[in-house]
Amino acid sequence: MFRLLLPLVLVLCLLVLVYVRLQAQARESARRAAVQARVREVTDLAYLHDEISPALAGAVIERTRGLGSEAPVAELERALDDVLGLARQHRASEPDLAVIVIDAVRRNELT
Repeated sequence: MFRLLLPLVLVLCLLVLVYVRLQAQARESARRAAVQARVREVTDLAYLHDEISPALAGAVIERTRGLGSEAPVAELERALDDVLGLARQHRASEPDLAVIVIDAVRRNELT
């Protein structure tokens, strides 16, 4: 009885381990996709408002330059935090784009 039970338990543990690993990878992929979409949205907003708010748009474009699909999630999240800080700094001088960027970043954080 014990000889049959031990392999069954080992196989079950292996299946649970594989399932947990696949779930973690799926969550990481979803997180990466969400953060990349937020960075892309903020960068697109900066390009659209480059003539209206050149200082903030230029700073946002510069901060997000080079962040692509190969960038680590932590770096993308730091870039979003930096962009949020830049928008808050430029709120007095360029309120239009600053408010739009802040709303875009924070709206996506809440959903």
